[in-house]
Amino acid sequence: MNIRSSTLSLAVIATLALSGCDKLPLPGIKQATGGGGNSLKLDKEARGELTSSSGVNYNDGSRHQIYTLRLEANQAIELQLGGALNGSLAVYKGPLLVASTANTQGMGEDGSQASATSLAFRSTEAGEYTVAVNGAQASAYGPYVLTAKPIVAYDGKPLTPGGNAIDWLISESQDYKFTIANAGLYVITAESANFDTVLKVSGNGVEEENDDGGNGLNSRLQMYLEPGEYTANVRSLADTRGSFKLAIANSTLEAGTVVRDGTELPLNQRVNGLLGSGGSRSFNLVLSQHSRVSFDARSSDFDTVLEVSGNGVNAEDDDGGNGTNSRLDLNLAPGTYTVDVRSLGGNSGSFTLQASAANGNLNRSTAADAIEAAAASAD
Repeated sequence: MNIRSSTLSLAVIATLALSGCDKLPLPGIKQATGGGGNSLKLDKEARGELTSSSGVNYNDGSRHQIYTLRLEANQAIELQLGGALNGSLAVYKGPLLVASTANTQGMGEDGSQASATSLAFRSTEAGEYTVAVNGAQASAYGPYVLTAKPIVAYDGKPLTPGGNAIDWLISESQDYKFTIANAGLYVITAESANFDTVLKVSGNGVEEENDDGGNGLNSRLQMYLEPGEYTANVRSLADTRGSFKLAIANSTLEAGTVVRDGTELPLNQRVNGLLGSGGSRSFNLVLSQHSRVSFDARSSDFDTVLEVSGNGVNAEDDDGGNGTNSRLDLNLAPGTYTVDVRSLGGNSGSFTLQASAANGNLNRSTAADAIEAAAASAD
């Protein structure tokens, strides 16, 4: 057995020893109602429904249904729970909890299940495993579809877009190499039902980090990457261990999107830009005459912060536009200005920026009068 395998085995044992039990009472203990288990086959759908006659979870009164799943040793599996049920998943080997989803994972803001709940894990040994479909709360009832699919565990080879790695976090942090062949927009995610992931991507002049940019406590980075070699580092925020999935996917980048600082910002023309996590995007604006300029920064991915500086001006706005969008109205003299768009929460994503000259023929005296009037009203 190599060092990594030995360490992995110890990590699995430690995880199981510290896990405790989920909502489902330990196998072998008599249930209030409906304690029977059905067989769950790989790559086959199991359809069911939680009703008032389903087994009771004693800690909160919610309901459950049990399935048995036979696995080989060290087999990587992904469970998917779909349908109308607002629920979660738990996997046991005997009385020990192997893996589980958080109760809020996969729910919408109104408490309904937003999408399929998934749980990836590795079998610790050959034999039968107990899979429990749990209701999120005592009032959670409804039909569901449960599937179990084999997944390819990480083999140590460099990743490419469209691929993913299923692995166990067995040290403080772990590195994964990946290669980008074509420049473009990519989404890198680190997802786990066992710990709060922190994802960092570095290499080829790039270094960005994210904690909770994905669903729940998962991490997500949306980045423009040039061809080259990169490293994705995964760690746990609270020094917890367990399984996780690291995925790299292509994303659509609108033609003409600005991905580099120092690009000229034209008047009266909307510009599409891309912002990296924790960073900003900087533009240059050149005015040949006094002008009243309105700046609008909009994004559905993050809360924008807009700043205009240079030529004696330093103005900033957070939510002056609609919702969390930014807006500035400034009387500007001829000269060069820097226009920065930032994310208030450090999230990455796309945005639009437009500088509109409302008064292109504003002369010097009129601009001076407007500035003095604005200063007087501020006093």
